[in-house]
Order: sequence, then C-alpha cells, then structure tokens
Amino acid sequence: MEERPAILAIEPCCGKGKAACDFLHLSDQFLLYGASSLAEGLKLLQERSIDLIILDLMISDNEGLDTFLRVKREAPHMPVIIVTTLEDESVAMEAVKQGAQDYLLKQEVDTEHLSRSIRYAIARNRLLLEVDFLREQEHYLATHDKLTNLPNRYLFGEYLEKAVANAGRSGSKLAVLFIDLDGFKQINDQWGHAAGDHVLQSVAERLKEAVRHSDVVGRVGGDEFIAMLCNIENRSDAGRVAREMLRAVRHAVLFCGRRMVVDISIGISICPGDGRRLDDLISKADMAMYKAKKRKGRHVQFYVPPRLPRVREVQEPTESPETVPFESPRRTPLRRVH
Repeated sequence: MEERPAILAIEPCCGKGKAACDFLHLSDQFLLYGASSLAEGLKLLQERSIDLIILDLMISDNEGLDTFLRVKREAPHMPVIIVTTLEDESVAMEAVKQGAQDYLLKQEVDTEHLSRSIRYAIARNRLLLEVDFLREQEHYLATHDKLTNLPNRYLFGEYLEKAVANAGRSGSKLAVLFIDLDGFKQINDQWGHAAGDHVLQSVAERLKEAVRHSDVVGRVGGDEFIAMLCNIENRSDAGRVAREMLRAVRHAVLFCGRRMVVDISIGISICPGDGRRLDDLISKADMAMYKAKKRKGRHVQFYVPPRLPRVREVQEPTESPETVPFESPRRTPLRRVH
C-alpha cells in the first residue's frame, strides 16, 4: 500500500471548519497535521516528517510575504501551497515567484481541487530535486577526478586563482607542490591496472592527510598530483609538509595480499617569490619536480631560477655576426631537503 503524504497546514482557522485544511479531513489520501500559528507550524516541521505545507500568509504571529520566507528559510526544499483571499492574491503570486509551488484562492478551494494541487506540487518538487541532484552530479564529475575524488586540474586552477588573489590582498605566501610517483609504471606492468588504481587511491588519501583542511590536494592525471598550501610563513613550512608527504606515501600499500611500496618526487614553487600567475606557479613547480626526479626520486626540490650565462668580451665575428662566444656557467648543486 502506498504511504500517504504527510501534510502540514499552517492556517489560523485550522480545525474549525473554515480553513482549506478542513477539506482534507474528507479525504483519506493524506496524513494531516494542523497548526494555527507560524511558531506552532515550524515546531511541527522540526518534529515530523512532512511532505508538503499548506500556508496561509495571514496568521496571528506573522503576516504577508515574510510568513512564506520564514518557512522557506527553515525548509528550503519543502513544497509549499499558499492559500489566500482574492484581496491578497498579489502577495501569493509574489510568494510563487520566491519559490512556492502554487497558490489557491480560499473561495475556490474544495476537496478535489486541493487534493489534486497537493499531488501535483509534491510531484513537481520531487522532479526539481532530481534535476538539481543531476546537475550537481554533472558539475562534480566535471570538476573532480573519478578515481580519487580529488579536484581535477580545472577545479584546482580555480582554487589556486582565488588563493593567489587573496594572498595578493593580504600579503601572505602560498606554495604549489607538484607531485609525481616514482616507479608507478612498474606496478602497473607487474601487478596490473587494478593494483595501480588502488595505489593511486591510497596515495591520494595519504596526501590529503598530510595537509591542513584549508589546503587543497588535486590530481593532474596519470601518476601526477598537485597541492596548494595557503598562508604559509616561509619556504620551510612548505618543505616540512613535503617531507611529511614523503613519509606518508612511503608506507607499503596492501593489495590482494601484496605489499607495494611507492615513492614520490616533489617540486615546489612559492607565491609571490616565483610569480603570481597560476600558469607560472604550476609550471615552475613542475620544473622543480623533474629536477627532483633526476636525483633518483624521493626528493623535494624548490624551484631555482636559471642562472644567466656570463658573456665574455665580444670578439670580431669570423663567419656569422649572430654567434657570440660565452663562458658556460658553473652549475650549483641542488640543495637536498630531508
């Protein structure tokens, strides 16, 4: 047997034979709760599982459009049918514009009309909620990585753009960490893609646990991740978090009885020192990460600007006027961060 919809009628004359809700007593289609004041109605709304509200805008403790707006604040997704007089029809129409499902004139209410309006309102509201849910799901899938549920490159870029703007206004610093797994291809080749996916999910969780709630970890794609650390005091703060990430990821990942160990290489850029543009910060962190990988992985490398070559005294060109001999710069060893 189909469960009867629960209706809350908030009307000043409810139960006295003069309100719209009294027509529902003639029908066994609904479970009816009545309230003669807004305060009583809102209390019942908290205590009962309600499917729809019938609301008179002119009640003892509240009047006009504000009556509906108060109900809407308490139950934003609840379908509401307004009952009103012809004199207040314009207020009821405004309530519909503000989100009420429908309005009925008291002079025209009868059991059949009211029952039909209730069922249509409940059905329309469910359809709207389903559409909203599908839209939210579509947006989530477009902005999050399906495997790890982390923000994807698109959403991470939005977060980073806002964070850079906030840092510019407040004078604070932030860090971008570009993270790449070491030896991930061998795991895929040896144990299969299911094992590789499990490793990526485990790494994603460990990276999130290594940062604060105000920071963001995203997945760029493949075996690459990216993180944003907001409101840091200096470079050493970013280095400390990066080292914590190295330690967290280093623990073995168990899959089908197998112990798989992966490492990561991390490159770091700092805003504003390494730039204020989103693309600059990401690309410089990426370049620093590749330098870390050249050191056989499991390293942290801050971005280091390339040193310009020192040009010797220009000699007369012999063949091409575009050729200028110069001395190669001395390479400074990359500082290792533990």
